[in-house]
Amino acid sequence: MNARFLLRITTLLLCGFCLSACVVGQQLKLDSTPQSIEAVGKGEPVRVEVQDLREDVVNGKQKPWVVGQYRAGLGNPWKVTTEGNVPLNLQLTTDLKEELASLGFTEGTAGKTLQVLVNAWDFTGYQNGRFWYELVINALSSAGTLIVSDTQGKEIEVKGTLLLGARGGFERDMPEIYARIVASVVRDNPQVLDALSD
Repeated sequence: MNARFLLRITTLLLCGFCLSACVVGQQLKLDSTPQSIEAVGKGEPVRVEVQDLREDVVNGKQKPWVVGQYRAGLGNPWKVTTEGNVPLNLQLTTDLKEELASLGFTEGTAGKTLQVLVNAWDFTGYQNGRFWYELVINALSSAGTLIVSDTQGKEIEVKGTLLLGARGGFERDMPEIYARIVASVVRDNPQVLDALSD
């Protein structure tokens, strides 16, 4: 009886350590390719400015490339970063510039500004997970005055996979979620698109 009990405990501990090792040092690829090319921007210059205002990033408790966490077999959290440890605001800046170029805008220091404030961006998961974000999107005139402002955000449930749990679910779903978020800033946001186009 004692031998069986010890075998079960040992097996559980080994499984826990194995699962812990699976989530240490994980990176998640965030990248968005524009859906199509349109000429709505008519060559107008737009400057892109993305600020990461997540509380733990601003106060220095968290690195700007941390985007969430997985929980290992024993429930302990492990930070997940962007691929290559690119700060989230720089990744968003790159993808929004590509998105604007595909819409017919040009990159420039003169002209209007697309300002995105990242108030929240995080996820957590064990077997399943959840991702939540909040963005404030501002279109500013060439003089820096606010033309239009929009706040977007939601919480999204991510179903894990049988073998990898939440990690498998995020690796499967996050590229599409990220692409939808990037598209929602301008392409699928008529009021911001009109403000930058006029």
